[in-house]
Amino acid sequence: MYGVLSIVIQAVEIVFLVQFIMQLVDPTGNHRVLRAIAPLTQPVLTPLRAALPRSQFDYSPLIVVLVFNILRWVLGI
Repeated sequence: MYGVLSIVIQAVEIVFLVQFIMQLVDPTGNHRVLRAIAPLTQPVLTPLRAALPRSQFDYSPLIVVLVFNILRWVLGI
């Protein structure tokens, strides 16, 4: 059970890390990779962005990855 959960959490982390890296590569958000993963990431990132202070840089994907890492640590997986 924990093995499957660990794989799922890692996959989610990778998607958010790709989101973060692609935002660095193309800040306009027009890259096809960003458009492809946006439906997966936006439901999580939109409320988080609303809660964070606005800045020139979007840290929300990194915060999500950090939260998932903490979750994996707490669960011991």
